[in-house]
Amino acid sequence: MTTANKLVALLTEHRELVQDELDDVLAGRRVLMEKDFLGPKERERRRKLNSDTANQEGEKDYSQYFFDMDQKLLEIRRVEMRENLFQKRKEAEEAARQRDPRSVPEE
Repeated sequence: MTTANKLVALLTEHRELVQDELDDVLAGRRVLMEKDFLGPKERERRRKLNSDTANQEGEKDYSQYFFDMDQKLLEIRRVEMRENLFQKRKEAEEAARQRDPRSVPEE
């Protein structure tokens, strides 16, 4: 059997399986879940559709609050890191001054 014939046989079998699955969904024997939809565009479209539906049903969207809180925490961490770095440099300069007072210039 040639490669082309194998490919045709596989695609025909796959098409039959997909058709069987579609028939199950249309008949109600199978319910599709969110993870059953493939492709980034389709997932994004469904995500937007679900978020719009949730907002229309009166559910509040807290995503901006959590985004702002995350930004505040990030800024606090940055400030703490700068303070720690400044303190470590100051301690290193002091230790160097104690070893050899001439090696580190006074500020």
